Amino acid sequence: MMKRECKSVDAFAFYLLKQRGNDFLVPDDFDVILRDVMSGHQELDFLVGNDSFQDRYAETVIARIFYDHNRSWTGRMSFAEFKRGKIVTIIRRAELGIDCGHQTRRKKRSCFSYKDFYVIYSKFWELDDDHDLEISETDLCYYAQGSLTERIVKRVIEGCGKPTDLASNKERSEPHMSYRDFVWFILSEVNKNTPTAIEYWFRCLDTDGDGLLSLYELEHFYEEQMSRMEYARVKRIPYMDSICQMFDLINPTNKSFVTLSDLKRMREPAVFFDMFFNLARYIEHENRPKKLRMRRKMGGRHNPRLGSNPWDEYVDIEYDRLIPPLGDEDDEDTDGDIVFGAHQGDVAATTPSTDQPTETLINEGESSTVTSY
Repeated sequence: MMKRECKSVDAFAFYLLKQRGNDFLVPDDFDVILRDVMSGHQELDFLVGNDSFQDRYAETVIARIFYDHNRSWTGRMSFAEFKRGKIVTIIRRAELGIDCGHQTRRKKRSCFSYKDFYVIYSKFWELDDDHDLEISETDLCYYAQGSLTERIVKRVIEGCGKPTDLASNKERSEPHMSYRDFVWFILSEVNKNTPTAIEYWFRCLDTDGDGLLSLYELEHFYEEQMSRMEYARVKRIPYMDSICQMFDLINPTNKSFVTLSDLKRMREPAVFFDMFFNLARYIEHENRPKKLRMRRKMGGRHNPRLGSNPWDEYVDIEYDRLIPPLGDEDDEDTDGDIVFGAHQGDVAATTPSTDQPTETLINEGESSTVTSY
């Protein structure tokens, strides 16, 4: 029966993973194979015996698999999505010890990358003050030192980009974000040019849910950016001037609104999104041509240590900031990665009080605090 139904390795793996009676996979279906990878991978030995840390690593990998390949956004992965995403190949590479270590320098790092996990969980830990694995709207406002506007944060926390997977709780008076929700959020925020990120932010900006971004909706978000420009003492760009500039880049089919298809045709949709809710990054986009010209004039080249896309570059930079090179200060006794305190079963940690969000890291019992930027 099984042999007759499974005509390929993909079909056989899908059959083994799915629950009986289902013709799709849900996130929990991947848990068994993730545990097997963690138990047999040499570079992930430090996770053994730390159930809470294992849970977060597994959640991160599974969330990224669905983020990249569940294009229907249903939380149910079809066989077509499973096969198209080459999930079997991804898992095989991880089982063989490929793509989990932080030294990978492929064009796109695997979702099994421990380095990526470490950065994502560090950022979540930084925001989750009470360490209950939930983030409130107030918590999320501190992300990247408050770089996002309050209006977009409200839309994110309300589940407009991705519906939360948190169970309804009558004791919870305000919407919250789970760790899995946060993985989707940070992947979308750092690299807004991926298909999933474009859809994520389009849903957040589409306040009336009609599938169109009207000039009125866009102005609603831009108003707060204008206030931020004034506060940051940068030249204020009138709304209509910005819209004209964006429409020149987008070339929408209709000048009265922007569609999802319009944005997917853009070479770099991040410029559009950042203009409406991340002023720091928008200014960075504007200054980038000047920096490139300066680099060429000085004979500079792209740093080969950095990744080849916005997400990989972000992870490389953040990982280096979180973990100083071996040999620095008191790191002579360090023979592995720094592990930070986390929820319940993780190594205990105390986050000191400070005016800025901090990450408390634990290196074999010795703590150090790194201020986020």
